[in-house]
Amino acid sequence: MSALVRSQLRLSLFVCTLLALLVGGLPLLLLLVPPLREARLLGLPLPWLLLAGAVYPVFAGLGWWYVRQAERNEKDFEDLVERR
Repeated sequence: MSALVRSQLRLSLFVCTLLALLVGGLPLLLLLVPPLREARLLGLPLPWLLLAGAVYPVFAGLGWWYVRQAERNEKDFEDLVERR
């Protein structure tokens, strides 16, 4: 059972770290690259579009990927237990 818990913990830490880097890195990128701060797309400031709009599809995509990987981990563990 601890193998399943470890694999699920490793997966969750990976996804949380990835989200923290993406969401935390975006404001840092905007701070370090001034032309991005001033850019506009469809009449709206690019930072607003990135922080308010582009982040949510990334959340949804990573959430979908996380669930698939977690289910795969559980299936692998189930197969391992059934073999014994």
